[in-house]
Amino acid sequence: MTIKIDYAFNVDGFYDSVNYYRSLTPMSPLSMPAPTATGITGLTYSDTTAAADTNYFVRFGSVKNSIEKISDEISVYSKNLTHYTAFFDLNSSLIDRKDGASLALIEGVLAYENNGLKLNGASYVRREATSAVHFSTSDFTVECEFKAADVGSTAQDQVLINTYSQNVQPTWQLVLSASGEIYVWLYFGAAGSITLMQGSANLLDGNLHKVKWTRQSGVSKLFVDNVEVASAVDTSNYALPQYLEIGAQTYRPIGQAYYFKGLIRNVGLAKQVI
Repeated sequence: MTIKIDYAFNVDGFYDSVNYYRSLTPMSPLSMPAPTATGITGLTYSDTTAAADTNYFVRFGSVKNSIEKISDEISVYSKNLTHYTAFFDLNSSLIDRKDGASLALIEGVLAYENNGLKLNGASYVRREATSAVHFSTSDFTVECEFKAADVGSTAQDQVLINTYSQNVQPTWQLVLSASGEIYVWLYFGAAGSITLMQGSANLLDGNLHKVKWTRQSGVSKLFVDNVEVASAVDTSNYALPQYLEIGAQTYRPIGQAYYFKGLIRNVGLAKQVI
């Protein structure tokens, strides 16, 4: 499947044409690859050869009298967002691509790497309450990509995506256990909490993994790298959370934030299975 990426840009000064560069890895202006497209004469360009669900690094080069000036690099994720209710690519931007709302830094320091948000084990971000994650009893999808920096075992679990709150329930978390298994944890207030389902593979291996949690017709399924690893009956009526957090949980004792340390990107939520 291919997807169209539309660009609009400015050129400082006179130029004869513009080259378009697209790469799966960062590019150095001192050693550029062959351009993906050449001879662009306007200030817009549509890339119709990009693959879907792919992270790209992009630069443009303006050419005048055979001398080329290379732009700064941007990152692009070629995702079809039609079916999502919220989506954060996290590649140097904390903007919800669906409604323009921002994630806010709550603790720590942020950095960016490989088209994603790099959390240092003492930082996390938050999106305030939004109906985009008010799943109720309907079908839905929660997904993200991550690469853990704490390879091996850790002292505590690490929260990737969190809606847990003591004030509303049931709410949920997508979590890495201390030994690296991905699991979904549910909180029901006075009724307690449960681990809904859990994978068995250790994902604290320093590699990038894609995790997806879906619910369809009362059955939740957990996928790692597009392979189903667990399932469970799930008829919970998920409440409208106070917020969506990436990289930690609040309402915790001091020192028990369950911070995630590593890279996270492409956090998507949908009120259907995708």
